[in-house]
Amino acid sequence: MEKKQNKDSKQLKALITLLDDPDNEVFHHVSQELRSIGQDIIPTLENKWEDADNKILQNRIEELIHDIQFDDLLKEIDFWLKNEPNNLIQGIYLINKYLYPGIDFAYIKSKIEIIQQDISLEINEYLTPIEKVKILNHIIYSIHKFQGDPDNFNHPRSFFISNLIDSKKGNSTSLGILYILVASQLNIPIYGVNLPHHFIIAYVDSDDQNLLLFDQEQEEKVLFYINPFNEGAIFTKKEIGIYLEKLNIQKDPQTGDFDERYFAPIDHKKITEVLLSQLIITYQSRGDKDKMEELEIILNKIKNN
Repeated sequence: MEKKQNKDSKQLKALITLLDDPDNEVFHHVSQELRSIGQDIIPTLENKWEDADNKILQNRIEELIHDIQFDDLLKEIDFWLKNEPNNLIQGIYLINKYLYPGIDFAYIKSKIEIIQQDISLEINEYLTPIEKVKILNHIIYSIHKFQGDPDNFNHPRSFFISNLIDSKKGNSTSLGILYILVASQLNIPIYGVNLPHHFIIAYVDSDDQNLLLFDQEQEEKVLFYINPFNEGAIFTKKEIGIYLEKLNIQKDPQTGDFDERYFAPIDHKKITEVLLSQLIITYQSRGDKDKMEELEIILNKIKNN
């Protein structure tokens, strides 16, 4: 066994030495061999990066590390989809890992639990939905100081939960997801609604929430809507219609109404699809084809599960 380990170690060192080979075919073969090893090779590659004396080699190592991390992320997403696809915090965490591979799940979960615990001290089952939302808004926006960031609404980092937790600033999607995560921990029936260019949330009748998520014609079971980007402001279906009219969204020529999908809540797995779709558009607008294509791989994996 010891001889085999020594032989493997020698082979590994030889492969790493070839990373700066000018022949692209050699480099491709070497990178595939190292990529097959997985996460265990990353510390060695990081050490090699620090010792590298040219930028080309450093770039190659950075790309290789990213490829290994992306391979590992896809495996984690497969596991999540197979076991608990509606576990929103797990799905959001995995998407977060795409840009921030070193982020710790326990860190994100603990930050959300702190908010949830603060709310649980003030909330009870006898409060009305409006009263519960007022407490949620007070804790999230006044006590914990979360706020919308209009200057960076479409910046990629504004979509990621870890950035929101650290900076206290985000866009409607990240703030809405945080709001939903906190509410779900308290068994408050709040779900996402995917409007064009804006993500909002809906408070549904708790007796009808399961029916609502599978029947879009039941949107009347939504008690009211909440704007997470505007400190949890409450509004109605009528105001969504006004918003859609301003965007020149076409109504159904037969019914004269807007498509019901603009008013109906979506389940937690669908939220991850919305987040990825928005990120793809954002990276596309920035001309980042590599990130756009990788996120499309993740999105297609989730959609096809």
